[in-house]
Amino acid sequence: MPQGTWLGPLSFIILINDLAAGPILHKYVDDTTISEPLSSTSRTSDIQSYVNRLLLWTSKNSMKTNYSKTKEMLLGPLLKLNVPGLDIDHSLIETVSGFKFLGVHVSNNLSWNLHVDYICARANTRLHYLKRLKRAGLPADRLAHWYISVIRPVLEYSAVIWHHGLSKNQTESTEAIQRRALRIVYPITESMPYWAALHYADLPSLSNRRDKLCRDFFQKLRDPASCIHHLLPPARDSDLTSRLRRTSTYPRSRN
Repeated sequence: MPQGTWLGPLSFIILINDLAAGPILHKYVDDTTISEPLSSTSRTSDIQSYVNRLLLWTSKNSMKTNYSKTKEMLLGPLLKLNVPGLDIDHSLIETVSGFKFLGVHVSNNLSWNLHVDYICARANTRLHYLKRLKRAGLPADRLAHWYISVIRPVLEYSAVIWHHGLSKNQTESTEAIQRRALRIVYPITESMPYWAALHYADLPSLSNRRDKLCRDFFQKLRDPASCIHHLLPPARDSDLTSRLRRTSTYPRSRN
């Protein structure tokens, strides 16, 4: 099928609709992830049997698994357990400390250093083209539009997932990219503090924008018509919350 059409992904989703290799399975077009939660006291894993089911399904459906892109990653306390590696056709699957999952880099220590370094590196590369457009004589308003359209989305992709897990240094690393962009687009901001440069360019900080994106996403999530509304825990009793000085509508996770 022609690449980039709606029919291609839809057809593939139909083909893998009956794939059920494990208790927790995430499928997105041709990316499939099998997850298995293990407690710190449990030392037995059934992940190998789930992988075997996946291989059996691919064999029956005349599909092939890309072994070079198949990785295993242990998260959290599992790193301290002696979990045996996965075996596919008598070859061990590589165990990694981090991998790129649908554009987001996930680390086994549950920090966002890897992802922040990745998006900052990508944005830095695009700043080079912003400089070249500046030298070509593009006016400031066009340069600002190019930054907003091409560079800033790199620093905000899937921000609702990782924004609230950033450290102060990670947040400053992303803001430094925007600060450099402002200096290229508006040379007058070279000697200004960051907040003044933002005011001059009439732009919010990246942190404030990501915070707004998270709030807007949560409001959409609260709509019962949302396809992922079921991910929200049941709302707390309104009679109880109305008598408390400070509370939240939904219980907060303890994880």
